[in-house]
Amino acid sequence: MIFNILTSTVLSLKAHKLRVILTMIGIIIGISSVVTITSLGEGLKQSELDMIDDSGINTIKIIYEEPEMAGLGYYSWTPFTFDRIDMKRLRSVPDVAAVTADYGYGGFTAGEQIDSKLKLFGIESSAQIVAATEDTSPVSYGRNFTTEDMDKPVIILDDNAASGLANDMEKSELIGKAVSLDGYMYKIVGIKESVDWDSMMNVDEDLFLSTVPKKAFLALSKSKPINAIKITPKQGADRDTVISAVAETLASYHADLDGSFVEDHYMDDMRQQMEQVYNIAIWIFIGITGISLLVGGIGVMNIMYVSVSERRREIGIKRAIGAKPKVILLQFLFEAAFITLLGGIIGIAFGYGISHLFSFILQTMNMGDFTAILRPAMAAIAAGVSVAIGLFFGIVPAIGASKTDPIKAIYQ
Repeated sequence: MIFNILTSTVLSLKAHKLRVILTMIGIIIGISSVVTITSLGEGLKQSELDMIDDSGINTIKIIYEEPEMAGLGYYSWTPFTFDRIDMKRLRSVPDVAAVTADYGYGGFTAGEQIDSKLKLFGIESSAQIVAATEDTSPVSYGRNFTTEDMDKPVIILDDNAASGLANDMEKSELIGKAVSLDGYMYKIVGIKESVDWDSMMNVDEDLFLSTVPKKAFLALSKSKPINAIKITPKQGADRDTVISAVAETLASYHADLDGSFVEDHYMDDMRQQMEQVYNIAIWIFIGITGISLLVGGIGVMNIMYVSVSERRREIGIKRAIGAKPKVILLQFLFEAAFITLLGGIIGIAFGYGISHLFSFILQTMNMGDFTAILRPAMAAIAAGVSVAIGLFFGIVPAIGASKTDPIKAIYQ
């Protein structure tokens, strides 16, 4: 019976191609709008989450937590600080590849950073200081380090720190001046480029950090407390096992402490909050664009009413030769569902293409570096919603068709 109904449905739709196409337009627009918004939102969200992950990928930050501060995380105050001996001990823990110090409360990369105060002619600013590496961000004023600078007290400021020190003068005027860095004098040789806030998808994290030669960094770090220790596990090592081994090692050498050594989950919490915000925004936009699906569904209902009205004689003949009301009901429901499913599939394809076109345009205009993502689950949901719209808005006309009086229908 189902095969016969499907065959009849296909034949009926082929006989009214223009009507079917016009009916699908509303569904195509609605589904393509939802898919476009969802794909762009997912791509943007994934780009932001990847940026967070890359800032401290595979890095474990170990902190000391007082008993009364349990659960407050990295920003809870504690008088305890680590030392170089703790770091040396942790390097011998199995499956630990690298151990670095965390001197401040703002660093989330695997490398070492120092939170420092800058002072120039009575004007104060702050900066996160890192040691120079081969990969140094481009400068907008001055120059990068040279080989001769590696033994000198010189600094390349990040744009934000430079703006704080410049006050009423131009940032370029800072080049060559001596700035006090935690009481030590450093010559400013360069200022990094400013952060392009319109292209945060592909921002260089180094632009937020001021840089000094490694020798100068080591001198600065000697006077700084180590507030946390960053652990990089070896490739393939079990993360939880490494955390447990590190915590046990530290606890064994600090048996007089009442607190515990735990992993800082600040970055995980921030990641979850950001993901939640993006999900809420995506669903809000889906709800707004979903209104077009309501309009498309009403269009399906109208067309189905017209179809039932025009085919009353056909319905009457089928009923007269033995077709049950249930068969008539299923045929019109199948027609409505088939139309909306086909429109949904086309809408998914259009939405996927439009979203990738938009992401390409944004990348070309340097307004974002992300790729639209259409997850299989969302495509399946979109197809399912299309069928549901056909069934929901087609049920009333289908019921009306199934209750048609065959005698009146034939001779009307």
